[in-house]
Parts: sequence; C-alpha cells; structure tokens
Amino acid sequence: MPSTPEVSNALEQAKQELEEANNRKKQLQRQLEDQEETLVATVPVTPTTTALDARITALQAQIDNLRLKYTDLHRR
Repeated sequence: MPSTPEVSNALEQAKQELEEANNRKKQLQRQLEDQEETLVATVPVTPTTTALDARITALQAQIDNLRLKYTDLHRR
C-alpha cells in the first residue's frame, strides 16, 4: 500500500489536473459561443417550405383575388 505522502501527492496532482481540465473546458465553451455567434450572424436562416406553407400561400392568393373582385361594399 502506498505511503501517506505518496497518496497526498497523487491526490494533489489529480486536483491540479481537474482544475486544468475545468479551465480548458471553460475556454472551449467561450470559443464555441463566439463561433456560434459568428455563424448566426453570417448564415441567413431560411425556413423550409412545408405542405402547410404551400397551402397557406395558395389560400392567401385566393383571398387576394377575391378582394380584387369584391369590394367592402359587397359585404353589406
């Protein structure tokens, strides 16, 4: 079994390595956040057209055509 000073040294070294790993993790997280901000700023987000989007667009076109044909006076 290792002696107490050896165990203490190993424990201290493990603590230092853990602290270094945590510091590196924080640094990488900051870099990732900076990179994400850059990507969001440079890449435009375009929504994918779904079947519902196409249907909504078609119905809006129909409404526009009906509004051209019938005025507000036709409602009365």
